Amino acid sequence: MELSPQGEIVVDQHDLERAERRSDAILVARRGQVGVVLLDRPEVGNAHNRAMIRELGLAWVEFDEDPDVRCIVIGSTNTRWFCTGIDLREVASDGLDSSERRSSRGTGQTHRDAGMLKPVVTAVEGMVVGGGLHWVVEADIVVASEGSTFRDTHVNTGFVGSRENLGLVLKAGLGAALYLSIAGRNVHLDARRAQDLGLVQEVVPDGTALGRALELGEQISLSSPSAMALQLRTLWSMARQSYEASLALGAELLIRQQRHPDAVEGPRAFAEKRDPVWKPR
Repeated sequence: MELSPQGEIVVDQHDLERAERRSDAILVARRGQVGVVLLDRPEVGNAHNRAMIRELGLAWVEFDEDPDVRCIVIGSTNTRWFCTGIDLREVASDGLDSSERRSSRGTGQTHRDAGMLKPVVTAVEGMVVGGGLHWVVEADIVVASEGSTFRDTHVNTGFVGSRENLGLVLKAGLGAALYLSIAGRNVHLDARRAQDLGLVQEVVPDGTALGRALELGEQISLSSPSAMALQLRTLWSMARQSYEASLALGAELLIRQQRHPDAVEGPRAFAEKRDPVWKPR
């Protein structure tokens, strides 16, 4: 990955394969067994509009149904903005009826809406605001550049944050979630503070978050797809139920994976000092 003087990420065929811009809203590509989705509306701070949400929903299904894609990386085509939330100009012009509220808060917006059980790494450069937090709090791993910031402005614009703000509670704690959600545009978390709280897992030099996320994606893709799917389900179950219920589910999924061919292939490949050949989920 290279940066232009304007801070845009220069994508060449050595970095990404089959790169395709869709509806002037996102760039969808591959890198080996890693599916890549880059938000691409820099002229409006990568604010998400109807076209972006629609294309994201299609991309999640596309990658989820492709057995050759084992991990997803989400990022931005520029280093100034990751995502500044919903496109308020579109809302001001066209309104936001009840069906649109359901769409922008749910179906299609993130990979979890598609029921995807493939690891997702989010690469953050620049500013994350409001609804842009969706792809941070619902990611499995977040890599952020040193200059990135996280803030929430729902109440400043007359909205109530739901999933993204509840995700802040889950990952960063109630105190941080209240601080960002109530103080609004007046406060933010920098990358190091976000890492201390658990919202971010790695902090890297500016301009390198996407490259590092792709490295992680390639490394993650070497593991058993079936084991990763059940591991994600086990861990994220804690967000939806009690510890005791999650323990029971974890035990059930552990036994299920032990019956999968990968549970034999992994130890055998280790003993034979070769790369494992994984079976589909």
